Amino acid sequence: MREVNLNGIEEKYNQVKAFMGTLGQINHDFNTEQGITEDYLGPFNQRHELERLVADVRKNLISFLVEKLNAQLCPNVTINASDIEKQLTEKFGELGFSADFIHHHIQANFVTRSATLSYEEILTKAKYLLPSLWDNHGRRKLTLDELVKGRKLVLNAFIESCYPNSREGLTALEKFAKIVLDDEDPTRVSSDEISTIYWHKRGDDYYRTYELQDKNIDKVRAYKNNKFLIYFKDEEKARKVATALLEEHTTENR
Repeated sequence: MREVNLNGIEEKYNQVKAFMGTLGQINHDFNTEQGITEDYLGPFNQRHELERLVADVRKNLISFLVEKLNAQLCPNVTINASDIEKQLTEKFGELGFSADFIHHHIQANFVTRSATLSYEEILTKAKYLLPSLWDNHGRRKLTLDELVKGRKLVLNAFIESCYPNSREGLTALEKFAKIVLDDEDPTRVSSDEISTIYWHKRGDDYYRTYELQDKNIDKVRAYKNNKFLIYFKDEEKARKVATALLEEHTTENR
């Protein structure tokens, strides 16, 4: 991935922001030349329209920079650009901007804790796939023997739904398996083979067995009743992943 270049970003934004002052001066000069006594009566009185445009540029620039830094520095943590926009506004005003502030904020609040935050987010998303079981007292905890059947995990995934949780859960579970079985770094672990299988499928193509080129997972199978099976290479791997998946996670776990 190409490294984010912070040089010149702030300067370019300030050049755009300066258009408001330029337009204001043009409006003032024109009104003076034409004998217009009220600024708002002049045809160049469009400062508020330009201010809205600058605000849109600022918002888009913040989103762009947060997205790029997020992907570069801590790709397995979700960073909300709107939260950082609020922080910028509090510190620099409504139209204020600082690329360095965004970079330092992400470093201090996310990168320094990226291993823990990444693990927590991957685990949370992987848990989207856990079946919901109920008894007379309401929802109950899933047991290891209910989740693991031989070398396969018995999960739930709404493959045809537009709801993103199932797709995010499948990607997360692949990553989680690599963390648990291969001791991969949560900050950098990547995998999307399972979810990619289902992106462009239609109809019954969803509901067949697909083999994976993976050293831990052998194959997957979705069903119309939303059951989803992940076959590991052996039962030991399946039980190890399932055990970690069912743990009540705290930051002390890692």
